[in-house]
Amino acid sequence: MLIIWDKMFGTFEPENETVQYGITKPVNSFNPLVVTFSEWRDMWREVSQPQLTFAQRFSILFAPPATHQSVSITNDTTPSL
Repeated sequence: MLIIWDKMFGTFEPENETVQYGITKPVNSFNPLVVTFSEWRDMWREVSQPQLTFAQRFSILFAPPATHQSVSITNDTTPSL
C-alpha cells in the first residue's frame, strides 16, 4: 500500500504472482463483532475436538489455513444476525 518506504530503503520487490487476500469462508453477517470473532470461534471449535493431537491443535492455531487438514465440525449452528 505505502511502497514509498520500500523504495526509500531499497527493499521494494514487485509482486510476481497474484496475491489472494480475504477470509477463508464467508461470514453471513454485517455485525462487526460477529465478523471479527467468527474465525476465532471456529478455531476454538476445531481445537477443542477431543481426537486431536497437540501438533494438530498447534497447527490449527498457528499454521496458515491451507496447511492443516480441516476437522469436520458436527452440529454447526452458526446464527446469522
